[in-house]
Amino acid sequence: MKHGGFDLAVRVLAVLLILGCGGHILLRALREPGGVLALPAERPDMAAVTVLPAGVPPGPWQRIIIHHSGTTGSSYEEIKIALGKLGYNEVPFHFLVRPEGAVRVTWSWQQQVQCPSTPDADTNRQAIAICVIGDFAQLEERPAPAQMESLVRLVTTIMRTYGIRQRYVWRGADDSPGAQFPWNSFLKQLPKDTGT
Repeated sequence: MKHGGFDLAVRVLAVLLILGCGGHILLRALREPGGVLALPAERPDMAAVTVLPAGVPPGPWQRIIIHHSGTTGSSYEEIKIALGKLGYNEVPFHFLVRPEGAVRVTWSWQQQVQCPSTPDADTNRQAIAICVIGDFAQLEERPAPAQMESLVRLVTTIMRTYGIRQRYVWRGADDSPGAQFPWNSFLKQLPKDTGT
């Protein structure tokens, strides 16, 4: 019986090889507290995010909803503590995009469970929740360039994997991801449809 993290790393490497990335890519997957899989920022693509644990069928994903954490801390534990004060037991997002561009895959994604992205339960059942770490409602804070680059790559990969069109990439509730988030610029970097 294989260890879960090792098995996942082997499957991720297989996907990268199938996609033609070859052995020159160093795949590093590090476990953090809370069962989070960390994908380093320097990876050239985000194909590994679509690999699910054995026996977990993909969810009925039709939308992507972008949030910001509303926090200044960027570690998984800091985010979990801050969101715990709002009543969440787990981090209520499928992915976290950190300021340095690293992407964290959460337990919710690995188990393909819905996250409370909007007040509408039907939307939540079909929505992949991505959180950009930072408080972009503050006048002085904007996403870092590496963070935006990783976000665009992540969203583009998810769009292509699940056939999600750009018009179904939405902002989160309550003006998330914040007034300082470059929403229009972000949308311009995404494919208009999933065939491009």
